[in-house]
Parts: sequence; C-alpha cells; structure tokens
Amino acid sequence: MTEKSHKGAGRFVVRKTESGNVIFYYRYVCENGSRDSYSLGYYDPKGINGMTLIQARDKAGELSRKYRSGIKNLRSDGSQNQMYEIFNKDESNNREETTIDMSQNGNVMLTIAKNNTLDKVLENYEKYLLERGAESAEKVKGNFNRYIRKPYPELCQKEAASITSRELLPPLEKLITAGKGPTALALRSQLYSAFQRAMTSENDPRTKDSDIIFGLQLNPVSKIPALSEFKNAGERALSEKELAYYVNELKMLPQSAEKDVLMVSLSLGGQRMEQLLRVNLSYIDFEGQCVIDKNKNVIQIATITLKDKKGRRKKPRNHVLPIVGYAESILSRLKESKGSNSDNIFVDKNGNLIHSRDASILVSGISDNLVAENKIKSPFKYADIRRTCETLLASYDVHKDIRAQIQSHGLSGVQNTHYDRYEYLLQKYEALTMWNTKLEELIANYVNKKEE
Repeated sequence: MTEKSHKGAGRFVVRKTESGNVIFYYRYVCENGSRDSYSLGYYDPKGINGMTLIQARDKAGELSRKYRSGIKNLRSDGSQNQMYEIFNKDESNNREETTIDMSQNGNVMLTIAKNNTLDKVLENYEKYLLERGAESAEKVKGNFNRYIRKPYPELCQKEAASITSRELLPPLEKLITAGKGPTALALRSQLYSAFQRAMTSENDPRTKDSDIIFGLQLNPVSKIPALSEFKNAGERALSEKELAYYVNELKMLPQSAEKDVLMVSLSLGGQRMEQLLRVNLSYIDFEGQCVIDKNKNVIQIATITLKDKKGRRKKPRNHVLPIVGYAESILSRLKESKGSNSDNIFVDKNGNLIHSRDASILVSGISDNLVAENKIKSPFKYADIRRTCETLLASYDVHKDIRAQIQSHGLSGVQNTHYDRYEYLLQKYEALTMWNTKLEELIANYVNKKEE
C-alpha cells in the first residue's frame, strides 16, 4: 500500500476487512513524523450499529479541521500508532481500500474502490428495477447496454464518484445527432435515476448488499439539461382513413403471434404491449362477470386481466377489460390451442415468447408499405396506434374517465388507489363494443369503397 503525504490534510480511508466488514478511519501524520490511523467506526447503512458514509465523512471532516488548526496528535491517550499497526501488519492480504483526500478547504474528494464503477451504478439500478418488477427493467438494461456499455467500455470501468457531467455527454450527443432525441431524453432520465439510486442505496435498509459504497456526493446528470424539447416529439395520431388502411393491412397478413397481439391491442382500445405479452390463460375468463345495463338487462361479459406495473407501484394493478370484437375470436382460438397450459399465449411457432420490438417491427413494416403506396403521407409506429385509439375514442364522445380506465393511465391518485374499486366494466364494454364497430365501418367507408 503506497502512502502519500498531504500538507495540511489527512486521509479519510474506507477499508474492507478480511471478515467482510467495512471500517472507516482517518489517517494522518503526527507531529513527530509517525503515522496514525484513527478508527472512526464500522459501516452500517442504517447508522444504528455503526456509521453511514455521510456520518463517517463528517467525523473525518472534524478531525481534519482540528489537524489543520495545529493539533497534530489527535489522541490524548498516546495510542496513536496502534490502529495503524493493526491495519498494516499484513499487506499480502490484498484488502480493498478507498482513500478520500481531505483538501485544505475541508471538502471531500473521493477516489472510490475500483469495484464501485459506473457499470456498478448501472447494474445496481437494473437490479433495483427487477426486484420491483418494473415494466421498464428490460428497456433500461437494453439502453444501458446499447448506448453506454458497448460503445464506452472505458467510461463504464471508471470510478463512479469521479464521473463528471461532461463525460456523460457523448452518448447523448450521439443520439441527438442521429435524430433520436426522444431516446436521448429517455437515456438521460435513466442515467439520472441510476445515479440517484446509487446515492441512496448505501443508506437504504432495504438494500440487500450492505457493502455498497459508491460515495457519490452529487448526481453528475443533474447538470445536464433535461432535453425537454423532445418530450412532445411523439404527437402522431392517425386519421380515420389512415387507421382504416392500417387495420385492413394488418388483417390481411398471415397469421402470427405478432399479428394476434396487435389485433388484440387494437380491439381493446390500444393496450400497452408489455402488459399484453405477459398474458396467460389464467388472465382470461370467458365466463366473465354479469352486469346490469341501464335498461336492467343482464349482460355476461368475458374479461381479460392485465397486470399494470408501471410507475411507482410496488404491487401490480389489476387492469380488467371486456373481451370484445377482434379480441374475442383471437383469444378464443389461442385459449383452445393452449389447452391446459397456463404459459404465455402470445408465442411464436417454437413456443418462445415474442418481444415487444417484434410487434413494433411489424407495425413499421405496414407503415412503410402504406407510405410507398401513397395511402398515407407520413410513417407511424406502435406508440402512435395507442395514441390514435384514445384520440378517436375522444372524438366518438367517450368520456375521458372511461378512456383512462380503458388505457389504464392517470389512475394513481388516492381515490383510485384506496377507495374506487368499481371496475367500470359496463362502461368499458359499451365503449369498446362501439369502438370495434367503428373499426369495421372505417374499413367499409375508406378501403372497400375505394376498391369498388
């Protein structure tokens, strides 16, 4: 272990012992030239049976100020060399050490242990999302791999606490230059969240890995502008005519899992692809529920339940929808073909679960064909279909509360979370029945008439 002297300052050191514990101590040079390692205490993320990193840093700051004031022997019992000898008697053990230099103005300049790199920050956040069952977990990991780990391996191995805002600019600049502003916006947000998680994880009692010490004092992403100009980049909504051509093209395609899930999503008012792809037989109930309409008629409604994990929910919200229109025949066929198997139903010919990007690729292919045939003026993607569904449902006088229930958004308030257990099943059934009728009418009015 190499020692460096620092005039007017000492060293705040974090060491992992052979037993796996983490201990803090303050190292300085005494008045007689000998070295002293002043033990501060053991690391405890809860701060109960030890010290948090912040507490230890503050204590080291106090000792540093005393040292700079002229007090060169910080112990009154004359045992200044004891801890130093204990820590340094066996250098062959290759114990991990983090050195934190105390500058003359009392600030802490961190040089964190080599295993607490940017890559570890990303990994820590990915693990956190997976444990929460977040829908975004797979997408976040994909973005980190594609835009950070693969093109910038050296940056990923750099100590997290030494990462600057400027070093995080290249991946964002590259995306913006390539015309992928919304992706840059998402990546910036994901990086910000990863660093925030790293800053709090070492003091989070729920964190399983108690040895995590990133030592971050600031989030480097906070100094990067929010790229808010890309927030409203996705405003494409298809007209009735464009939607008619899309639905017709989709219906004409050969049978596939991608086609099935896109048709079901459309029929159910534009559902989130990730939620639909997790559907298995246990989520489908063709016996359904009996409801009474305004004319006091009893209607038996088949249902499908999606698991909505988006946002900050720790427990997925049951998103119950009536099975109507195209969805009824498709889900009936899939249920019959699966037999008693309760696995996911949207699978390829080999029984493998399809990915959301597979469905998105199919939508993009239809879009390209329609543009090439001059049937639509500009391309669209899957997210635009979901937006189109809500836009047209609004134009058909479906109340915004019912649209929110159909697309499962804006339902995180106290009333919806704790009190409003009414599923609006009848209203959703009436709205989606009308919607599926409209889809057939659009094809008849715009596609079939032109062909005639």
